[in-house]
Amino acid sequence: CREKTNSFFGREELLTNVHSRIELNRRNVSTPIAFIAESGCGKTSFMARLAKELRVWYPSSAVFIRFLGTTAPSTNIELVIRSLCKQLKKLYGSDDEYEDENDTSITFSSLVRIFHERLKSISKKRSNNLKKKTFPKPLFILLDAIDQLDETSKYSFQFDTWLLRYLPRDVHIFISFIPLINKLNLKDLFLQFIRNDETTLLSRANQNTPDNVIFEIIAKGQNNNGNPPVEAPVGGEEDIE
Repeated sequence: CREKTNSFFGREELLTNVHSRIELNRRNVSTPIAFIAESGCGKTSFMARLAKELRVWYPSSAVFIRFLGTTAPSTNIELVIRSLCKQLKKLYGSDDEYEDENDTSITFSSLVRIFHERLKSISKKRSNNLKKKTFPKPLFILLDAIDQLDETSKYSFQFDTWLLRYLPRDVHIFISFIPLINKLNLKDLFLQFIRNDETTLLSRANQNTPDNVIFEIIAKGQNNNGNPPVEAPVGGEEDIE
């Protein structure tokens, strides 16, 4: 993550925009936020920098970041979700009946249900002063380069098969991807997923970088300009806590 931030060319305005968006989402129903830009525009370095800034803005938070496509397992959406489930269980505990997230007999839909249930349980977690047990909040999950997921999987780009449209309180998800893969329009698929309507925000932050990078932030809502590290079992993944 540190190496990836070395190529970050500023974009402080975009970071400020994201911070404002998070604060707004903490008071309203929110959806995942997508950063969309062409290949080579610095999405990965931005996501790495954002992960570091999140720990500054929210010192008691947990930050999970995945750099998809850096290893073979990290191109498989099922393995990525399994690893997230394992992390969530280790950090927050689990009230569900599933003991082994690595059980290959679990169907994809069941795995996603586990993932969603564990995300929803975070807002219900309360610190236990007697046992000196604290739960990091909020939780931030960053998935960089969704476009690097396996195109042959029927689930990779069908966001509604694995991603929550409306996020629980204390949970924030950021994803990044290029707009098009061959003839597949990921931007349109994501907009359909969050039900593009009058309340959908499409804002641009044009940064004065050498590449004149333009990021698109897509999110639903109004426009409003410690624990030790958890292991990351799938390659291409890092945790910042």
